[in-house]
Order: sequence, then C-alpha cells, then structure tokens
Amino acid sequence: MSHHEENQVIDFTPENGFVIEKLAQTIVKAMSEMNMDAHLNLPGSVVLEIEKGCTEQEIIEGYNDYMSARVKSRPASNRNEKLETV
Repeated sequence: MSHHEENQVIDFTPENGFVIEKLAQTIVKAMSEMNMDAHLNLPGSVVLEIEKGCTEQEIIEGYNDYMSARVKSRPASNRNEKLETV
C-alpha cells in the first residue's frame, strides 16, 4: 500500500441532532465496503478516529465517552446548554 493510500480515511461530519446509533451503522458499513478507517468530525474541531474493524457498539461507546468527558469538563454555568442528541 502506498503512503498516500495509508492516509486515506472516510470523513463523516454529521448535522446537528444526529443519532449516533444510526450514524455508527453507516460508518461501519462504509468502512467495511471501502476497507478504510474513518474520522467522525464533531463541533469544536474534534475528530474521533475510528479504525476499520470497529463495531457499531465501540463507536457508540467512544462517542458517549467523549460526550461525558465534555460535559464534566465544562464550568457548571455552561452545563445547561443543549447537547447533541446521543
């Protein structure tokens, strides 16, 4: 595999209100069909790197872990802001 091919990934940038369970299905299917890793681009320039072979459940758990850490790291006055749909 050439160096260029190694750096190719499938990018997913979901719209507000996305459902991670549905998106995880799409990501797993695309990674399998294209034999590539994926990036899930979230607000704030956050990129979750997803290796091919990850399961839907692993993607969901990774996303939920990120969202949980994000909420815990916010100042108390900002925690009432609306979060993305999980």
